[in-house]
Amino acid sequence: MTNSTIIKPILKLAIPLILIQLCQASLGIVDAMVAGQYNYKDLAAVGLGSAIWTPVFLFFTGVLYVFVPKFAALNNTVDTNNADANNIYHGNTHIAAQKLFLHAKNVAFWLSIIGFVIIELLAFSVTWFIQDDEVSLITRNYLMFVGLGMPGIIHMLMYRITGEGNSTLKPIVLVSFLLVIMNACLNVIFIHGFLGFPEMGGMGCGLATAVSGYIACMFLKKQITQQLPWVASAGHSVSGNNVSVDKQDSKRLLIEGLPIGFSFLLEVMALTVLAFLISTYSIRHIAAHQIVLNITLIAFMIPVAIANATTIRIAYFNGIADASNAAKVAIFTLLVTVVYATIMAALLVVYDDKIVGYFTNDDGVKEIATILMTYGAAFQFFSAMQMLISGVLRGFEDFVKPLLVILINYWLFIVPVVILSIKFNWIMRLRVEDIWLLMVVGLAVSSFVLAIVCRRKFKHIQLGS
Repeated sequence: MTNSTIIKPILKLAIPLILIQLCQASLGIVDAMVAGQYNYKDLAAVGLGSAIWTPVFLFFTGVLYVFVPKFAALNNTVDTNNADANNIYHGNTHIAAQKLFLHAKNVAFWLSIIGFVIIELLAFSVTWFIQDDEVSLITRNYLMFVGLGMPGIIHMLMYRITGEGNSTLKPIVLVSFLLVIMNACLNVIFIHGFLGFPEMGGMGCGLATAVSGYIACMFLKKQITQQLPWVASAGHSVSGNNVSVDKQDSKRLLIEGLPIGFSFLLEVMALTVLAFLISTYSIRHIAAHQIVLNITLIAFMIPVAIANATTIRIAYFNGIADASNAAKVAIFTLLVTVVYATIMAALLVVYDDKIVGYFTNDDGVKEIATILMTYGAAFQFFSAMQMLISGVLRGFEDFVKPLLVILINYWLFIVPVVILSIKFNWIMRLRVEDIWLLMVVGLAVSSFVLAIVCRRKFKHIQLGS
């Protein structure tokens, strides 16, 4: 396992991706921490609101992600004999890259409108699902602000996708850090009513998300335009000729991205449904569940980045029919993920009370959340395993099997059992702890099944070669 072939390229991809993922996950954590210190009802409302709009955002992320491999494919056509240090595109390739960027802008514009409408409709429908009137009102107002921020958030995502596709990660990392800092400061200002603003409570988190999204979008637009002027140069080629695209082609790219969006949506939608089912318990149970879920999800971001880097490297070796190095990549990243997930699980169990204390000062919420942390530790371990193995399979362009496993695990096992138990008292009414145990068991089985599929995939490739 050579350092230059296996380890160094993985680290070069994974480290900035980890930083970006952590910053993205930190946004929800910051919202939960600031709202939780204000009032446990605001924490519950922000948690439920986040559970509503995050699946929409992830779906749009998946749709726009279709542009990443297309930009990367254009990078592979570089004429290395004539390339200079600043412009990686040349001739027709430059024009193709710029047209692809214009398609991305069209798709982002359409998704912005769709996102605004969807979030605002969801904001006015929360009273159907949330029983507590105060929590319902805070959630509605929170989502109304987030909906107003969707155009900025979606366009920021579009510039991020452009940067990732062109391997320009530094500005994305910098703007991601800026976004976290801005969001945290604005949360404190809007929630508590500092600097002359009215005291908004939990709905102030939504306004902070919207404002910080627009500011971050402007910063990232400037950075990407400066570092990739031959791509994002406002519809003009190097020669000064106008570059335009057919909107029908943009629509076809949007449709092409839909399957990726639905694959991103499926798992997080299951967690959203479970969050609303748990909302039939006490407000403190809702708050405790959201705390533990947020903690496990931010721990999960590092395996997500490692899995994405694994997909890229295995796809590279698969493209040159190098099964040996593909296997080495899979083994190395699996070992790294196992070590990380084990250490993280131990930390979550040992320091459960201290970690929960950062999110709430309510003793009742603390007690419930501390109990759930043990299940959360196991949940993040098996989530990491499932994500890494799915990343390996995606590297071999096997997208269906991971999707089927997630579908069966959540939508044919966990969610139906919880619905039957809570709504119809089937067998017994599950406690919140029992729901977490179901999720852990389901993920463990999914990881085992995907590991078998992955092993057979490598055997098949080795026999074929």
